[in-house]
Amino acid sequence: MHLVPKSQYLATHLKNKKTVKEWEQITSTLHQSQTLSASSEVINTLSVEIDWDQYLNLLTIEGTMVVVGAPEKKIPIRVATLITGHRSLAGSAIGGIKQIQEMLECSSKHNISIDIECIPIQMVNEAYECVINSDVRYRFVIDNKSL
Repeated sequence: MHLVPKSQYLATHLKNKKTVKEWEQITSTLHQSQTLSASSEVINTLSVEIDWDQYLNLLTIEGTMVVVGAPEKKIPIRVATLITGHRSLAGSAIGGIKQIQEMLECSSKHNISIDIECIPIQMVNEAYECVINSDVRYRFVIDNKSL
């Protein structure tokens, strides 16, 4: 596992849908950037409805989008978006023990951490309601000691 310097990735947060003009600006910036190579990747963690073709067009030639979020509905993609750019769409779940260990070691080595809200199992229904109402600040983690 390797880390990508901040200058070589684009993180997007989709609170509201982007306008066509905003997407054109983002796409133009990416394609003019000297920091992106033909093997650029987008890791899509979103599980909400998005315009998949717009996200795939953020990839350079032969780029790959790896989907780790799980949208409820089928994802509509124009096949031409993949074919014309020699782009790939892949999916990944949590990974095996080896991948998880590698990720944890890399995170530890580079002092990478996350913010979570640890809750007892008895609060799982309240946590679920927070998620449904988009009232979540951090990822909820259930404390195994409360089981």
